[in-house]
Amino acid sequence: MNRYNYKFALRTIYGRAYPRIWGVLREPSWVLFEILLPVLSIVAFIYVLRSFNADPAFEAYAVIGGSMMAIWFNVVFAMALQLRWEKDGGNLEFYISSPTKLSWILLGMMVGGSISTTSYTVAIFSISSLLFDTQFLWSNWYQALIIFISCVVALYAIGMCLASVFLKYGREFEYYLEMANEPVQLLSGSFFPIFSVNILFGAIASLVPLTLGIDGLRQVLVVSEYPTLISWEIETIIMFFYALIALRFSKYTLNYMEKSARETGTLTLKWQ
Repeated sequence: MNRYNYKFALRTIYGRAYPRIWGVLREPSWVLFEILLPVLSIVAFIYVLRSFNADPAFEAYAVIGGSMMAIWFNVVFAMALQLRWEKDGGNLEFYISSPTKLSWILLGMMVGGSISTTSYTVAIFSISSLLFDTQFLWSNWYQALIIFISCVVALYAIGMCLASVFLKYGREFEYYLEMANEPVQLLSGSFFPIFSVNILFGAIASLVPLTLGIDGLRQVLVVSEYPTLISWEIETIIMFFYALIALRFSKYTLNYMEKSARETGTLTLKWQ
């Protein structure tokens, strides 16, 4: 890639990241949906825990898991379905016919979405912690930051892969995404230690990077001893490995579909 292409790629990434970063300020209703509703789910679960006189450590588990679920919902609905929505809105034709690449466009969405989602996650975590005076090991903040970044990168890389799949196979995959929300919350162990259930169950659930991210954050932030199977260092390496595979696969699939769209025109037709 020459110097001009690098400059053009950066401009494309900036152009698609900009509305996702600043759009939050222009649409206050997004704040209600992205922050207050997840906080309410955490509050409800913590009161359930208190009704059973559960260990206070489980409240910390719920705050971390509930906060991280905001990333999953953003990846699914603002990343995986984005190109499909662009096709329905008639914008995909402009993307295909422009000199830019779909991978650059999605990378811009990934950068902007990850920044806005990070702000949502931090807000949810802060509000929930203050409401219940949840104690965390703040001295391990740098370890938590490494785990969090690796989890966000892995999830958004997978979102790029899903975007190409959903663009190719149509709107019916939206129903499968809706159906997958509750199982993902269970598999990720968003409200309980995933490896305390069963080692085999935890190993299978680790195929979802969100599971490793939540587990790693609990290892370094929860005050009491946390039951786990894999150290947070290994989990971080696995998540970066997931990200590399997903980015490589998404680049291949997006280039293939972009070439197919320009040669046959079937990808951008509304009835295809």
